[in-house]
Amino acid sequence: ETPNNSDNEYAGDIIAGAVSRRSMMRAAAVVTVATAAGTAALTGPSAPQAEAAALAGHGHKPGHPHKPAPSGARGLRFS
Repeated sequence: ETPNNSDNEYAGDIIAGAVSRRSMMRAAAVVTVATAAGTAALTGPSAPQAEAAALAGHGHKPGHPHKPAPSGARGLRFS
């Protein structure tokens, strides 16, 4: 490699300074926050879904009372 006799920096030194580990970590953090904010904005609040699920009940139809399960499956009763 030929030595740089001018007062200018090497191109590799300029690129290394611009793309340092710290700047890459900062860029990754910005992308992560932007992605999380975008996802939250698109999905909206999830509280109405949870409230609707609570109001839906447990899947029993009106007039059909819940029958408790036997104490154990056939052949798997423990004493």
